[in-house]
Amino acid sequence: MIASRTIPDLFHARAVANIVDPGDPDLARGTHLRLHISPDLGFPLHPFVVRQGKPLAAKVTMQWATRTAGPVTGALNLDQVGGAATGTILPISAGQRPWILRCTFTLNQLDAPLTLELVGRDGRVLAWRDQAPWSFAWPDLETYAFRARGKGVVDLADVQCGSDQATTDPVANIGASDMPGLILGLPLEGTLPWYANAPGAAPALSRVERGAPPRLGPHERADEQRPP
Repeated sequence: MIASRTIPDLFHARAVANIVDPGDPDLARGTHLRLHISPDLGFPLHPFVVRQGKPLAAKVTMQWATRTAGPVTGALNLDQVGGAATGTILPISAGQRPWILRCTFTLNQLDAPLTLELVGRDGRVLAWRDQAPWSFAWPDLETYAFRARGKGVVDLADVQCGSDQATTDPVANIGASDMPGLILGLPLEGTLPWYANAPGAAPALSRVERGAPPRLGPHERADEQRPP
C-alpha cells in the first residue's frame, strides 16, 4: 500500500490536454503531463509511475469564519455577514485518508458581484474566481482556506476526492506492469548504481516524439517571413 503525499513546493504535476482539435499546429493531440521536482529532493532513483487513483465518495462540509456573525456551517449568505468570510473544509470521516482534488461552488444569485479566492498556508492567493466556473483544483484542498467577498449565497456543490490507498506498489513491480505507457523513466537501459529499473531508451524517446509540437516555434523559424 502507498500512503504518502508530498508538499506541492517539493513535487507536483501539471497537465494540459488536447482532445478536441487533432489539427492544432502547436499542441499534439493527447494529454501532456509535466512533473516538477524540487532540487531539494535530489535526483530521482527510479522511474515515475502514473496510475489511476481510487475515487472516494465523501460528503464534506464548509465552515466559514465571519467577523459579524461568528462561524457559519454550510451555505454562506454574504449579505448577512458583512460581505466577507473565510472558509475551511471540515475533516472527513475518521478511518479514511482521502485528499480533496477539486471543489465546485454554487451561487443562488448568478449576477451578484462575488470573488472567491483559494488561499495558501502562508496567506498568498493561489487562485481566484470572479465568474463561472466556480471551481478550484489543487492538491490537498482540505488543508487550504477559501475566501469569499461580495454578495449572494455561496455553497459547496461538488467535491472530487482521491485516496492514498493502492492495492499494489507500482514501483516494486515496474517490470511486470500492465501499464507500460505510464512508466516515466529516463532513456537508459538496465539497472545502474544510481538509477534502478530503467525501462529503456525507446519508450522515453517515443514520448518525446509523440508530445512534440507539430510545427516549430516562431523563434525556430528564422527563415520565415514574419508580420511587422
